[in-house]
This record gives sequence, structure tokens and C-alpha cells, in this order.
Amino acid sequence: MSFYAKVQKNIANVCSIVKDKTSAQYAKETLLGVGVLAMGLIGYNAHSFYLKNREERAFGALIEVSESFDRTQYEIEHEVNSDKINNETMWQDTEVLTDALYKQNSGSFLAPYFLIFKSQIALERGASIDEVIAIIEEALKLIPRGTPLFELHNLKRILMSFDSLDESVRKKALSDLIVAAKDERGYSFEEASYMLGLYYMSQNDMSQASEAFERVLKNSEEKALFVSPWVKSAEEKLASIKHV
Repeated sequence: MSFYAKVQKNIANVCSIVKDKTSAQYAKETLLGVGVLAMGLIGYNAHSFYLKNREERAFGALIEVSESFDRTQYEIEHEVNSDKINNETMWQDTEVLTDALYKQNSGSFLAPYFLIFKSQIALERGASIDEVIAIIEEALKLIPRGTPLFELHNLKRILMSFDSLDESVRKKALSDLIVAAKDERGYSFEEASYMLGLYYMSQNDMSQASEAFERVLKNSEEKALFVSPWVKSAEEKLASIKHV
């Protein structure tokens, strides 16, 4: 039985029950109300059915992008018919595929994942840092703030921005990193604090560096099942600073 046939059968059953249990005086009004609810039910289920199909198509397309990316990366790393021109062509083909499937699935909840792949492809083919950052920023617009996915790639954007040729972008990267390093409830708090500590070390500001590393240790969970790698790294950096 088709989806709509099932819905129609359910509606007919409901109407029959209403007829049996409702006085003749209000039967028309009641059935009208049931009709409105039924139409809403059809709309809701049709929309859910549409969303399910849309996301299934997007997921299949994303797998296709992932497989193309992995295949290109593998063949280049293992020098399968590899030369510079061929490598560029392979990445270009993967990028064209990603662009096409992103456009077909831009309304999907998975749309930002296509852009994340595109940003990595751009890196692999040697695009400028600013070009890659622009793609990541486009993806971030589609990802809900406060989610692990958003914070992970926002931190990636921040760290990449330190390598930008634009001084204003580098300055903003520092201010954004400081904000992330102060958000103790954020998913990227420990990594952001550790990276901020490394930045201050590179500037020979050991006081600020120590403060950033100590923040990582202070806020680590005492009863965690395992110690965060950022906690261990922060401990090592603090020890090295004390021995300077």
C-alpha cells in the first residue's frame, strides 16, 4: 500500500468513528475539524517523507565525494600514475564533482559537509590560505553555533587565519582565539587555550603563555576517563617554561 493510500485509509477510519460517536447536530462541524487535521497530517507526513528522501540523497552524494577524495589522496600519496599535472587534474576533477553535488544538495542539512570537503580539496591543490578560509566561513554559516562541528571548524578557521597574508585577518584571528580560549564551556576550549599559549611562547611572552597553559590544567576534568592530549601537552609546555 502506498504512503498516500495509508493516510487516506486512516482518515476514512477516523471519519467513520466520528460519525458513530457524534450527534447529528455537530457531525458536520466535527468532520470539518477532522478534515482540517487530516490535511495537516498529510502535509506533515509528506514533508517528513520529502525530508527523508532529501537527506538520503544528500548522504549518498556525500559518500560519493568522500570516496572520490580518498581515492585521489591515495593515488597521489602512493604515486599511482602520479605527476604534477596529473595530480592537479585529479584534484580538479574531485573539486568539480564536489561543487556539482553541493549545488544539488545545498538545501540539505548535510550541505556544510560538502563545503568542508571543498576546503580540504582547495588545500590539497595548493590554493591560498585566504581562499580556503573563505570556503570554511561559507560552511560555518550553515552550521548551528555552539555545536561541536561549528566550534571544531571555527577553530580551524582561526588557526589558519594566522597564516593569512592580510594583517587584519591575522589580528582578528588572535582576538577570536582569545575569545575561544576564555569560553570554558566550549568544545574547543582546551585546544584553543593550548594554541594561545603556543602563540604567546612564539612572541616570547612566557607570562601570558603560562597563564594559557595553566587554564587548560585548571579546567580539566578530574574524573575524566582519560586525560586530554591538550592537558598533557600543556603540562609539558609549562615544565619547559619553568626550566628556561
